[in-house]
Amino acid sequence: MNFASIISIVALVVGVMVAILGLRFGSAPGWGRYRSLAAVGLTAAMYAVFDALWASGVSDEVRWPALCVQGSVSAFHVVAWQSYVRKHLGLPSTRLDHAILALLVVLAGLWLVPGFLAARTVTQLDVPWAGVTYRFPGTTLAGSLVNFLEIGLLGVPLARYLRARRTRPFDATVHILALGAIFVGGVHDTLVSFGVLRSLLLISLGFILAVGALGAAMTRLFVESLRELDHLSRSLERLVAERTDALVAAEATLFRTEKMAALGQLAAGVAHEINNPAAAIEANLAYLLDAVDRGQMPTDGRECVDESLQAIARITRIVTQLLDSGRAAANARSGGGSASVLDAVQEAVASARPQLGEHIVTRFDIPESLFVRADASSLVQVLVNLAVNAAQAIPAERGYGQVEIRTKVEGERVHIQVVDDGTGMTDETRRRLFEPFFTTKIVGVGTGLGLSVSLGLLRSMGGEMLVASSPRGTTMTIVLDRGERERESRDRTSSKRIAIAKRGASY
Repeated sequence: MNFASIISIVALVVGVMVAILGLRFGSAPGWGRYRSLAAVGLTAAMYAVFDALWASGVSDEVRWPALCVQGSVSAFHVVAWQSYVRKHLGLPSTRLDHAILALLVVLAGLWLVPGFLAARTVTQLDVPWAGVTYRFPGTTLAGSLVNFLEIGLLGVPLARYLRARRTRPFDATVHILALGAIFVGGVHDTLVSFGVLRSLLLISLGFILAVGALGAAMTRLFVESLRELDHLSRSLERLVAERTDALVAAEATLFRTEKMAALGQLAAGVAHEINNPAAAIEANLAYLLDAVDRGQMPTDGRECVDESLQAIARITRIVTQLLDSGRAAANARSGGGSASVLDAVQEAVASARPQLGEHIVTRFDIPESLFVRADASSLVQVLVNLAVNAAQAIPAERGYGQVEIRTKVEGERVHIQVVDDGTGMTDETRRRLFEPFFTTKIVGVGTGLGLSVSLGLLRSMGGEMLVASSPRGTTMTIVLDRGERERESRDRTSSKRIAIAKRGASY
């Protein structure tokens, strides 16, 4: 294998490698411009293969068609350069680009026309100092002119990179040197084919230098991009960590603000509920004190005392309910045991029965084996509140109403539903349902704390409360985790249906 063949093989390998790198890098986001570089490397590799034939021992019949194909490949190599440079520099496609592309495609086709650009004569050139003998077909006059034209068209991308040196000095310099190597090699080889020079063909060496430099520059840019991406990723991680810390701090501040707002709302509600009866007590006492100072008891003194006692009872009821709910919530948080749903429902119905009214029928169908993770006394308190509210939602003038308690198990969550057939609630009522001291009942009937306290108890036990209402009734759903049975079953069947029809039913 002679020196010329070695150069051609190296050019082939370098061209194929750059083509592969161009396709791989070009598939990365933002790197599509390098797909065109694959065409530059591939056409350079194909040209080098045919260049190796001139220094090989193939028959002369093969050399002439090989020159035709090589000439066509050289035209497409210039096309690849035109496309790559335009995409690499981000330039728009102009009429000049379209004209050059059309001309090169025509020239590529003319090279394949027998005898038009490639002559059938074979010229031998000896290069003794390199031990190489070339036998290559000649070109017609038109072929020689086309050779110079193709080399000259490389001046278009060369001029574009010369203009780009001010904004992209490194990229422009590398591409100018690459194009210059191919340009010099092409001119040199054309002079050799004319017999002007007796030297080795250098175009393959030019391809090695040019395509190799482009591949190295592309790889360098890719590595720098990866480093920049890693730097940006680390900066982004730091920024995310800082923003996360800030968000956590903001959430903590917001949580404290919400707690203070809730505390303020609760305090305002308590103040409002206590101030009204306290004002009545103050007015009555002032009225009675004035009467005592005059030495006579007013005729309505008894009514003043009764009214004051009722106001004191209301204040006591509010304070007691707040204290009891606080103690119940503490017990619910500390207790992690299980509660029998059937036992809790039975106790709640029995406790609520005196407040339900003669016209209300209560029904429940609860499996004996169903347990939930909850504090039993807290669960009973919640069920009592829901049962009483359900009964009070049914108009007394109707003469008949029904409150039903039923259960449903979904995975590891138990749904305890309290369903009434009352008139339902408005959207405004449903929206404010769990606000402390919000109530639709008449003055003196309710404090508006029952549902808000019940929701707090459920959440302290890991549960939740759902509301569904329509003109045909309301369903309040307690959602709790399923618990395990902690004691032996009493003598019952696996499921018991109990119907309590009116006040005075026994359990």
